[in-house]
Amino acid sequence: MTVQISTFQGGAAFSPFKTQRLLQTLQQTAPSVSGLLTLEVFLVATAKPLTQADTQRMARLLNATATPNTDLSGNQAVWWVSPRLGTVSPWASKASDIARNCGLAVQRIERLIEYR
Repeated sequence: MTVQISTFQGGAAFSPFKTQRLLQTLQQTAPSVSGLLTLEVFLVATAKPLTQADTQRMARLLNATATPNTDLSGNQAVWWVSPRLGTVSPWASKASDIARNCGLAVQRIERLIEYR
């Protein structure tokens, strides 16, 4: 069976205070790092591509946008951090159940953290 993956861009993953603390820790190892942005990214696995209506419903449910930010400027690096392969996080299990109860035919929703 082919799995369709849709990507949704969420908001800030951490509070400004925690992001600043992470930046300071990172700068101790790599002083050239000038900034840090942390965002939530959601991967939605379905059997069929999401319809336009389902995409809009999923975006509202996740409080996200269906168009991820792919704009890279200068020497910007991007890392996505996810749960280990072969595991299903408690967040993913609950989010998938909620989406199914809302009438969305999802196999799984997983939350990742994007570090820029």
